[in-house]
Amino acid sequence: MNTFPLPVAIHKHNADSAVQLQHYLEQNRQNPALIPILNMDLTFISPHARSTNDFVISRVEHLHDNTYVLYYQINYFIFNLCQDMNIEDVYETSISFNVVQDYLAFTVIHADRDTVDEF
Repeated sequence: MNTFPLPVAIHKHNADSAVQLQHYLEQNRQNPALIPILNMDLTFISPHARSTNDFVISRVEHLHDNTYVLYYQINYFIFNLCQDMNIEDVYETSISFNVVQDYLAFTVIHADRDTVDEF
């Protein structure tokens, strides 16, 4: 679980609170504390794929109780001079989180690859 501060009070968990959370996350999408939560390993696209640390918040959806899901896009680039590649694209993904009093608790799956995985 990775946490991010929530200075806004959420009293009821419903579609309206999802919209409120979406606006909050849109305003904070470039926050240095949120960037590592939203970033992910993009090497499944290409070993040269790198995030630009720029995210587009698509929507927040209320699932149940205090659990929500954030749908967003990661802008990334692939630059490989040897293969004459200079690509910019977006990857759509989602992450679930819980609203817990004064913070958001994101369920982050760490899937960093090790060089041992390649053997």
